[in-house]
Amino acid sequence: RDFAQFYDEKENKITLDSSNEVEKKYWQELVQYGVRTGEFNNVDSDMVMNTFLYAYRGVMMWGRILPFEEKTFENVVESVRYMLIKK
Repeated sequence: RDFAQFYDEKENKITLDSSNEVEKKYWQELVQYGVRTGEFNNVDSDMVMNTFLYAYRGVMMWGRILPFEEKTFENVVESVRYMLIKK
């Protein structure tokens, strides 16, 4: 993302709130769509979105500080897939 997307000129500060809300809405709508079409289990879209976004962000943030194995990220993805995909 471009820095300008996070800079609020009116408040003269950097903000992540609006970006966070856009991401949350996108993921919630995607999950809700999958539930409606029957591709996903009937899950709470807010729960899945929070689990995915915060786990993903955590892995990415810590990955800049400490090395992590690719398996760590794969585990995050598999956890979300386990919640969503019908068996």
